[in-house]
Amino acid sequence: MQDLILATQWIHVLLALKAPDDQEFSARMEHLLAELGRSKIAYLHEDELRSLGGSCAIPLAKYIAAERPAEEKRQQVEAARILADLAPSWAIPDLIQLLSNPNGEVRGHVARALQRLTGQTQGRPAEEWRTAAWAQSAPTQRFWEQWWDQNKERYPARPGR
Repeated sequence: MQDLILATQWIHVLLALKAPDDQEFSARMEHLLAELGRSKIAYLHEDELRSLGGSCAIPLAKYIAAERPAEEKRQQVEAARILADLAPSWAIPDLIQLLSNPNGEVRGHVARALQRLTGQTQGRPAEEWRTAAWAQSAPTQRFWEQWWDQNKERYPARPGR
């Protein structure tokens, strides 16, 4: 895998020349960030990840959001648990998107992060996100999206945006 990454590294230089809203560029960046998150959660001890603070929020969020094989589901839950403690307020929109994760444990940790950052639950505490079926939680995610649209000016933007 490492050889393949090195062999195709020149593609990243070409993609960097594209506009940030280019779909191919965005897809490649999402993939790279997800792989960075996978490597962090797989190879670093929890205390090492925590020492990175909020800087690991984007890779962890992208890792959680990416389609993963069944054997990585436990790592996704661990990533969500760490993200719940470390995510900075500029990660709120990423967290809201993660509320649609099919894994209830992931959703529960994400909801805990949102409550920590905003003081809000939108009527569904973290434990309910963990135990309820996704169909029961979907309307609450829409409430979060509406809340974000109304309140995003009160929070800092993600660095680099």
